[in-house]
Amino acid sequence: AFIRSLIVPGAGERYVGKKTLGKAFLISEITLWLGYVAFRQYGKWIKDDAKTYAATHANAQINGKPSQFFVNIGIYNDIDQYNDAQQRMRQFDKVYQSEDYFWSWDSEENRRSFERMRISGDRALNRSMFVLGGIFANHIISAIDAVWQTYRYNKKLKQKEQTQLMFKIQYKAYPEAITINLLKPF
Repeated sequence: AFIRSLIVPGAGERYVGKKTLGKAFLISEITLWLGYVAFRQYGKWIKDDAKTYAATHANAQINGKPSQFFVNIGIYNDIDQYNDAQQRMRQFDKVYQSEDYFWSWDSEENRRSFERMRISGDRALNRSMFVLGGIFANHIISAIDAVWQTYRYNKKLKQKEQTQLMFKIQYKAYPEAITINLLKPF
């Protein structure tokens, strides 16, 4: 039961006859997976929209850029402002030298809109990781519950065996006798 529920939450509960509880764990699993996929897809869509927005309003080349580039263009209005800030902080290795990294926002409001979209996409992706943790927890909780339900099921079976009375009447032809046995297992 433990292994079954560890692999598919609710399978161990169904194995010991707790079908309603098994359904609850399985429905939770399906719901969590749908939530995970939804957060991942939504985050990807928002981040893709933000990149397209940056290409349109900041004249940024977005293909093949690391995620830090998009953080930077959300903070600074143009490449010159970014490079000046890096040089003032003596971080010369972070200065963009290539024309591939050029950007210049057409307005402050568009830069802020981009930053809000980028952060929203990151939040959705981060939430998907929390849902993944929920999926892991659902497996563990279901496996532990399956062990508990198995224990209760086995305990109930033992009690049934112990309370069983056996009544047996035998008639023997020689010597004429009737034997009555009453057995109760302990």
